[in-house]
Amino acid sequence: MGDILCRIHGNPMAERMSKIIGQLAWEKEYALQKADEFARIIDEGREEGEVKQIIHKGGREAFRKRYGCSYL
Repeated sequence: MGDILCRIHGNPMAERMSKIIGQLAWEKEYALQKADEFARIIDEGREEGEVKQIIHKGGREAFRKRYGCSYL
């Protein structure tokens, strides 16, 4: 039993967590690649919370479009 729990695909919780972590890492990289576009949005005088929402939504939508689902 211990051997099975060490494998990600044999452990549903570990598999789910690995997908969540992977998506978060992908969204962070997406945001870094789009930094110039996001800087322009900030310069337009938008509120900080609004900018964070735009960045968050853009990365999440891009992930869904690329992989067909979201794990978050």
